[in-house]
Amino acid sequence: AFGIGCFMAGLGGAIVVPTQAAVLGMGIDALVIAFVVVVIGGLGSLKGALVGAVVVSFVRLAGVLLTFAYLIVPAVCAVMLASRWRARLVIGWVIAAAASLLGLWASYRLDLPTGAAIVCACGLLLIAVSGYAVVRRA
Repeated sequence: AFGIGCFMAGLGGAIVVPTQAAVLGMGIDALVIAFVVVVIGGLGSLKGALVGAVVVSFVRLAGVLLTFAYLIVPAVCAVMLASRWRARLVIGWVIAAAASLLGLWASYRLDLPTGAAIVCACGLLLIAVSGYAVVRRA
């Protein structure tokens, strides 16, 4: 495994050097991202590394707040509303889709930044579901 890793690193360097100048800190950004993916996913876990890669790439593309709003709010709402995992899965999908549509609508109608509008929609749906869950339990 070490030999394959060394070969891949050398091959990557051979591909990049013709397009960029070779300097001492070259590739440190990619190394840090790869390290974060491995740490998030857990050492030796391919599924965990794939989940880590998805989360890290989403954070780089969409931003921290939007990514974690999509990860946390639908799951919390689903846990408050259902006890079976299939129902939680469907409720999470519906909450995420509703937050997306509400945020996109607010962004278009009120001329707001799209990511911030979706995060606010997630927050509003979380407040609404929390209120409903409290009333339902009473």
